[in-house]
Amino acid sequence: MINQNWLERYRLGIYYLVAIDGTELYRFSERHCQNCLYQKINDQRQYFHRVLEAKIVTSNGLAISLATEFIENKEDKEFDKQDCELKAFYRLEKKIKKLFPRLKICLLLDALYANANVIRICKENDWKYIITFKEGNLKTVWEDFNGLFVNRETAIGAKITLPEINYKETMYRWINEIEYSGYKINILAKYFNQELVRAFITNLKIDENNLFKIETHGQLRWKIENQGFDCQKNHGYNLEHLYTKNPNGIKVVYLLIQIAHIINQLFLKADILKVCSNALSTKALSIKYIFSKILDGILLGWINEFELIFKKLDNRKFQLRFNTS
Repeated sequence: MINQNWLERYRLGIYYLVAIDGTELYRFSERHCQNCLYQKINDQRQYFHRVLEAKIVTSNGLAISLATEFIENKEDKEFDKQDCELKAFYRLEKKIKKLFPRLKICLLLDALYANANVIRICKENDWKYIITFKEGNLKTVWEDFNGLFVNRETAIGAKITLPEINYKETMYRWINEIEYSGYKINILAKYFNQELVRAFITNLKIDENNLFKIETHGQLRWKIENQGFDCQKNHGYNLEHLYTKNPNGIKVVYLLIQIAHIINQLFLKADILKVCSNALSTKALSIKYIFSKILDGILLGWINEFELIFKKLDNRKFQLRFNTS
């Protein structure tokens, strides 16, 4: 998909938007395996499995799996010393860099990742980032940012003009190159009736021409939850269903679901139905019909119309076009 430039129109400049987030897969009242994470709730220990996922996300709703890192213990540890989402991120970023060493990436991350280590990794990998910024994060940075707009003067008392745009009750403020742990970071904040709505830190330079684009693309992080995990849990994939108790089998099932979801998205968001209909010289095919033939093919071998589709498509080049909405 990347090599054929199918996702090019959905990039932020030259950067593909990669959202990273974790989710819980299963929870047990008793220990399931040596890799279980666990916590105490009302003096009762519960065991669970989590995974950290990186997906390319787009404005038209695609959430394409790029890499996966399972969050799991390697030995019996207390809860506060167990594997966690941040530790898994440091493994996942190495995996992404190895698999896609030249891919231009902009990471979309939640506030958990607002720290110097993540910023350092992005700098070393030549990645851009847009990270959700909350008032509890990076306290000194918030103080510097808010202090500039409150005082609006330099250390020697000279008045300064700060970047600020007002649209009726909505206001945007931003500052480039605020110092943090030896790095220069940029901050964008949106307010409504003087109340903070959302804020981001980024290494993309902010100006009045791109601030809306940075805000809009920063919010696409939710696609990994809504079009990714929620779809796989509640819309036919049964991600949280325990198909097997085998620890390795659990991972295999999870990865198969990611592949199935990619195939499904290609049918739903692209013009494959039209291509298949043309190959058969018939009327438009329904998604239900195509999926029934895929199931037949998996269970019984390539048969009847479905086999004919692939024979006709085998020597035919076509451009896959995604719906824009």
